[in-house]
Amino acid sequence: MRSVSMLVLIGAACSGGAALAQTAASPSSADTARDSDAIVVTAQKRSQAAQDVGISLSAYSGESLARQGVISMTDIARLSPSVGTSGSFAGQNITYSIRGVAQQDFQPHSESPVAVYIDDGYVAANNAAGIGILDIERVEILKGPQGTLFGRNATGGLVNIVTRKPTKDLSAFGQITYGSYNDIRVEAGVGGPIAENVQARIAGAYQHTDGWVKNISPTGGRLGGKESVALRGHLAMQPSEAVDLLLTGYYSNVDQSWAPYFMISTRSTLENGIPNSVIVPTASGLGDPPSDIKGRTVDSNHAVSRGAYNRIYGGTFKATADLGFADFISVSDYKVVKYKALLDDDASPSDLLDTIITAKVKNYSEEARLEKKIGNLNLTGGVYYLHIDSQTVDLERLFAPLGNLQVSSPFRLLTNSYSAFVQGEVEVAPKVTLIGGFRATREKKSFTYDAFAQTLDGAPLALARSYEGKSAQWLYSWKAQAEYRPNSDILLYAGYNRGVKAGSFNAPFAGGGTPADPEVPYKPEKLDAFEIGAKTSFLNGLGTLNGSVFYYDYTDYQSFKFVNFSSVVANNAATIKGAEFDLHLRPASGFELTAGMSYIDATVKGVTVSNALGVAVLSRKPPYTSKWQGNVAANYVIPVGGGELSLNANAQYRSSFFFSLTNFDATKVKSYALVGARIGWTTPDGAWDFAILGKNLFDKRYKTVGFDLSDFGGLSQVGIGEPRWIGGSITYKLGR
Repeated sequence: MRSVSMLVLIGAACSGGAALAQTAASPSSADTARDSDAIVVTAQKRSQAAQDVGISLSAYSGESLARQGVISMTDIARLSPSVGTSGSFAGQNITYSIRGVAQQDFQPHSESPVAVYIDDGYVAANNAAGIGILDIERVEILKGPQGTLFGRNATGGLVNIVTRKPTKDLSAFGQITYGSYNDIRVEAGVGGPIAENVQARIAGAYQHTDGWVKNISPTGGRLGGKESVALRGHLAMQPSEAVDLLLTGYYSNVDQSWAPYFMISTRSTLENGIPNSVIVPTASGLGDPPSDIKGRTVDSNHAVSRGAYNRIYGGTFKATADLGFADFISVSDYKVVKYKALLDDDASPSDLLDTIITAKVKNYSEEARLEKKIGNLNLTGGVYYLHIDSQTVDLERLFAPLGNLQVSSPFRLLTNSYSAFVQGEVEVAPKVTLIGGFRATREKKSFTYDAFAQTLDGAPLALARSYEGKSAQWLYSWKAQAEYRPNSDILLYAGYNRGVKAGSFNAPFAGGGTPADPEVPYKPEKLDAFEIGAKTSFLNGLGTLNGSVFYYDYTDYQSFKFVNFSSVVANNAATIKGAEFDLHLRPASGFELTAGMSYIDATVKGVTVSNALGVAVLSRKPPYTSKWQGNVAANYVIPVGGGELSLNANAQYRSSFFFSLTNFDATKVKSYALVGARIGWTTPDGAWDFAILGKNLFDKRYKTVGFDLSDFGGLSQVGIGEPRWIGGSITYKLGR
């Protein structure tokens, strides 16, 4: 938890690390009350109190995250019921899952069904979900389809990151943190006026951490370490009372180790005609002993401490104007993500297979919308354009077992998406509100793929396979919802959402299980989502209790399988049903308690499950989907020495789940709980904060990601969560 990458904006560059939370000065009791009462969100593209939005959501201010010692987006996922992460490269690349909706395909052209936005800009790269939380104003996690207003592929939900903007008063902060594994992080930011009607803000961070996985191979290196730098700048201008302009630029670079995978011995089996794989205590099929997970030790001859990287740069321009008859908002966003991921697939001394992925993803988007309030009607409508250019060269080196064969499978996917949308919210009676929305999208894709092979002794490269494909799709999403307020403390809502996610193309690794040409493209997925929920306040606003029940019916659910070192997405029917609640309570001055729980029952139907011994068609649980998830956190602020002492403890529980759609025994992750704590003292003037914090205090070993390679090498590769981390921080804060 402590190898926290200093990514400014998006974590493709962060690649499984995390940036610092802005802990600034620990907030006072008054701050705590304000944060609890009504955090403002933009879940419906306009500012509203979270309790006034008929959407199941979790929202966290920067101060709230600091109080809980949150220093990564992975930490944030653990704070909210029904939210989790999946990923690849032992967690260096992560994606989000919400209510059992996840996408494991780690290829750079894949887009997640849980969309990620930063300051209104869409993050296209699937592996760029590990958002760095530098200089954050708030984070919103919206659950369920958000396809009408946000659009892009948000069938599962949406993570909305809002960074701190320039203010008309001078403010600044600086922080240094040191912790386990020689983890040192320095972060600072400053903002304020620079001319009349012009403000600026700049923030930056640096981090270095040693690896926490010991590699005993004489040709390997320590794994899990990284070094990163990041910068972000905002420039705000008000050329007139009716116009606001905001220009943002950002850059981040993270250098890191090869993927810190552990090897476990597994065997393919056939039980009553049903394929399966199981963990065995003996050596792998290559004759190598399993890795020492408890001791965080591997014997990986090719994995070294540096070589992989993630880089991102780009800019966003937002213009807001009061046209008199309506408000006009334009958001132009451009991002470039470059990364290189390195993996010793067998995580052992054997020369079975190494994987190198180098990729570049560019995306440009433009949204223009109008917002208008007419009596009891709030109306939002606009147009949206997105261009994505995803390209990669995937290099696999297959050593002695396959005749020193080297294969490469470069591909490129070009996407152009055009959409128009409208949503209206009208109060039809004093206590009744109706919401309706619609979005139409025209999506065009062009895909080229080649597979080459050569021997390592330099024999000429030979074309093994080539594929070209195009698609053009019309996609439609809509929303219908009714809300009822019996009084000011209760909001009841019932809604139906149609969510859609565009179809695309498989880009299989050459040398793996390559699908036939008709199986390369896969179809769009469609989701009919039904939800009933309630948001309530009690004890004169000192407590809130929110809950919902939901049912999802999928057509052509995009399911991911990893077969013979190759990623394959296919379409299946699926259903997901569940319930969740969250409680927020301030029973006494300075004391705050939050808790949440979710239950999910999910099934993917007609899944073809196979291994070298057999094949079957079965119903399976979607990966990374726990039946039960829960979290609890308590924060207590008391006067000490003229300042304030803040005590925080938090815990998260997750029941068992599978990291593969096959649901093989070898891919099952046992239930686990994580505990963290933070103690901080703020000086009387609120300028300085001194804190001690810890993560995974009981040093729990738990699996986070894995791939079953039983057929190929009698082994599986698994990543584990970062071990116990304890550190301290000193923060200086000027202004708010």
